[in-house]
Amino acid sequence: MRFPSSTLVKRLAALLAFAVVLATCLLFFQPRPQAIPPLPTPNGYDDFVKAGPMVTTNTWDFHLMDADELRDVAAKNADALRLIRVGLSRACRVSSVNTQHTQISHIAALGSMKALAQALTAEGRLAALEHRNADASRSYLDTMKLGHEAGRGGPLIDGFVRLAIEGIGAAGLQSVTTNLNAAECREVIVALETLGKKEESFADVMKNEKAWVRQYYSLYHRTVGSFTHMFNIGGMKQAMQKAESKFQTQGQKRRALLIGIAARAYELEKGQRPKGISDLVPEFLKEIPQDPATGTNMVLKPL
Repeated sequence: MRFPSSTLVKRLAALLAFAVVLATCLLFFQPRPQAIPPLPTPNGYDDFVKAGPMVTTNTWDFHLMDADELRDVAAKNADALRLIRVGLSRACRVSSVNTQHTQISHIAALGSMKALAQALTAEGRLAALEHRNADASRSYLDTMKLGHEAGRGGPLIDGFVRLAIEGIGAAGLQSVTTNLNAAECREVIVALETLGKKEESFADVMKNEKAWVRQYYSLYHRTVGSFTHMFNIGGMKQAMQKAESKFQTQGQKRRALLIGIAARAYELEKGQRPKGISDLVPEFLKEIPQDPATGTNMVLKPL
């Protein structure tokens, strides 16, 4: 009779010991559930959720509409637009409660956020066509704010929706920048700097993501997921790097837009273009924006 080698026996014993330790952890070391962060009362996020179904006209092709069509869209969505701004005037936070029921309602809410963003940008495009550039810039800024506030406290999927909505608003704002006067530029500068100060970083979003996972998945599933992650650590790391890069890129674009508008205000008031970004501080910018990818000072791009 042939017996297993001593090496094989040692490996089997190690695996058995590991299984016993894992089972013990699963049975006896369940972590205490973390306290769910209190939601603001009233919560502006609830206003966004209510406003979603109120968008009665499909606005995905607003950039192709003429002024008459856009007026009709704005009139039909007036109540939704009003409610969005009520929400923006309040503290906002996505609920950290994560169950099968809340996941379904949360995904439905995410789907309506883009419709709200399109309704706001349709309003902005109408204002631009009517040469109401200050009104247009406010609509586009509200779109960018919606992205941030509708995703505040939410997991990674909310973060990606935020990037998409902010991009829609930023593109609209960029389109009217050259039509703004100095006072209007200064108003936009203050709004963009405030938005940047309140921004949730990628690290914040991933912290939210982990909190959601702890809410929804048991210790068993998280442990199995951790071991799966160990065997695919390269792929997971690459996915996280790509996600972080998306956040950094959007942050770079917003800061570049801020610098460009500050440079326009400088030129309108002083009659010449600034020589460098330091000329804008502190009269037009409170401080030099930092590149979110490198942590270094951003620069004024040449025309």
